[in-house]
Amino acid sequence: MEPMNTEPMNTEPVQATPALRRRRRWVKPVAIAAVVVVIGGAAAYAVLARQTNHASTAQLQIRWVTVQRGTVAQTVSFSGTLQPKQEVTLTANGTVTSVDVKVGDNVKAGQTIAQLDTSSLETQLEAAKAQLAQAQAKLAQAEEPVTVQSGSGRSSTQAPDPNVVAQAQAGVEQAQAQVDQIEQEIAACTVTSPISGTVLDVVQPYSTASSSSETTSSGSSTRSSVSSGSGGGSEIAIIANLNPDDFEVQASVAQADVTSLKTGQSCVISLSTGGPTLTGKIESVGYLPQTQSGVTTYPVVVDVNPPSDSSVKLLPGASVSVTATVAEADNVLTLPVAAITQFGGQTGVFVSSSGTGSGNGTGSSSGSDAYGGSSSAYAARFRRMNIPAGLRFQPVTVGVYGNNTVEIKSGLTEGEQVAVVTQTVSSTTSTSGSTTRQGFGAFGGVGGFGGAGFGGAFGGTGTGGYRGTGTGGYSGSRGGGQ
Repeated sequence: MEPMNTEPMNTEPVQATPALRRRRRWVKPVAIAAVVVVIGGAAAYAVLARQTNHASTAQLQIRWVTVQRGTVAQTVSFSGTLQPKQEVTLTANGTVTSVDVKVGDNVKAGQTIAQLDTSSLETQLEAAKAQLAQAQAKLAQAEEPVTVQSGSGRSSTQAPDPNVVAQAQAGVEQAQAQVDQIEQEIAACTVTSPISGTVLDVVQPYSTASSSSETTSSGSSTRSSVSSGSGGGSEIAIIANLNPDDFEVQASVAQADVTSLKTGQSCVISLSTGGPTLTGKIESVGYLPQTQSGVTTYPVVVDVNPPSDSSVKLLPGASVSVTATVAEADNVLTLPVAAITQFGGQTGVFVSSSGTGSGNGTGSSSGSDAYGGSSSAYAARFRRMNIPAGLRFQPVTVGVYGNNTVEIKSGLTEGEQVAVVTQTVSSTTSTSGSTTRQGFGAFGGVGGFGGAGFGGAFGGTGTGGYRGTGTGGYSGSRGGGQ
């Protein structure tokens, strides 16, 4: 390779691009330009002109791991809130004259919670009862036989007129219905709890309220609004079943994750306050979207198992984090995810070229070729791509990816050792005019000519000129800029 021409250039930072081809004049101290070569992928790099000279040295760290049998789980995480499955909101029409409970009280189904003013209804009931009595008297009269005197002075008895009797009977039924309705309204002024649970909220006496009754459900939970009187009403009390085996998590899951969730998948639930984790299962996955600030989410309900630790107290509205297992492989060969690499368009690992490997070590980026000198087509293709001495690339087939481990379906055997290769770069600084370039190269690596690189085929480190060493692949050296 021919030496690069040196020309004066401005000492301010310059962004080098492939289109920058015009010649520049050199100004001392000398700044050496570097060429970034992109092979097999896009390369990003930064240029920084300084009045210092950096000398970098790349060292490879090799850690050996063993192929083991185990379980690999792929998970999806999301946040939500704890909610009781049974919660009721009591509402009523009228003025609250007395409240029989306070917040935190445990109540039974049917227990009185509050009493509404019934004075107006009592007056209406008296009037309705009077109308009923009149209607009953009219019916009794219509049902009596009628005695008729003939012209000869003889009398005869006639049966009641059926039409008159029917009309009187209808009047009685209408009056009775009015009485029944008012009595029901009076009874509803005694507000009772429809469930057993804990009082979460309750009004103070002599507040105005109204009531109605409706029940809705969200997932497996029941949210009720029970009321007295007619029409919608004001809140009297909120009661929920806080039994630890009667909780669920309500969550909104991002569009990218919800497609992986299915009913019955196992979950681990972590409380925001810390402590023991809970377990549960996906109860329902809703597909009614909610979009806020451009983010679309879907409702998910997780059924929570009772805590195994009796000291754990579940509270309504508590924030939790949920990790759902969406894929799992049991009793399979596993490796740390860090051991998996891409080389020559294939997924694989680095193993010892001699068939053994142990301990940790360091080394330079030169050594045997990718396939340990094999005569295969891949070896011929990658013969010039150097990797650490004593290692070779072994293609593998992977399965389930977990957070830290991955399933190995083929290519390795249990107990085989695999190298996890990492690269560290150390630098020394001296006074000089130079330009340091850092490049990010292809094949899972970073680097370039005169740059600092780590991992992959095209990595290199150096100061100015064409100087570099990298992990595997094309690494070369040429002095310059020092």
